[in-house]
Amino acid sequence: MIQGSVVINCSAGANSVTLPQGGLVLVGVSQSQIFSVNVMTMPIDSQNNAVFIVGTTLAPHMPIIPFQYATTGQVITFNLLSAQQVAIYYGIPDADSPSLYDYAGVYNFINIPASTTTVSGSVQFPITSVLTGIYVDTTNSFLSITIQTGLGYALTYLALGNGRGIPVSVGNLKIPTLLSFTGSTASNTNATVGLVVFYYEYGAS
Repeated sequence: MIQGSVVINCSAGANSVTLPQGGLVLVGVSQSQIFSVNVMTMPIDSQNNAVFIVGTTLAPHMPIIPFQYATTGQVITFNLLSAQQVAIYYGIPDADSPSLYDYAGVYNFINIPASTTTVSGSVQFPITSVLTGIYVDTTNSFLSITIQTGLGYALTYLALGNGRGIPVSVGNLKIPTLLSFTGSTASNTNATVGLVVFYYEYGAS
């Protein structure tokens, strides 16, 4: 149950917001429509961050992204890839609301030059863990991302343009702390961008 909210006109990079009082429970976040890829990262602890998809190339997939996190102070800090207006909600979480820890993740923002058909990159996980989800979005017509899962197997995620902001679950795959990926995309006369988010199990070993 939402009991209140704070709305912030955020800049790209580090942002903060002061809640009415300390000890409130955060229950969700929502965003303005920007029709572009964007993520919010919120610290879980000194090493790990929750990653929220707050901008897509289509439109927000839901008005509020639910989670629950009990605060200890009044000031909440977070980062945004791009400037955007966001709202943070507090109140009493629903019984089935995911924890902030369920959004533990890392991401890579990919600039795709014109006429390019292949991409590559890597992400650094702060802890040894298992992969639980993947999300890909692009301003291109499509972006296909492939990772190696060990024993000669590969996992490929194909995303068409106009992403809906919904990650896909994967089956707790063991991953190295430095995970490389390759990908393919359509040749375009203009530069495009892509976003790859990898979610992992917080606290796994």
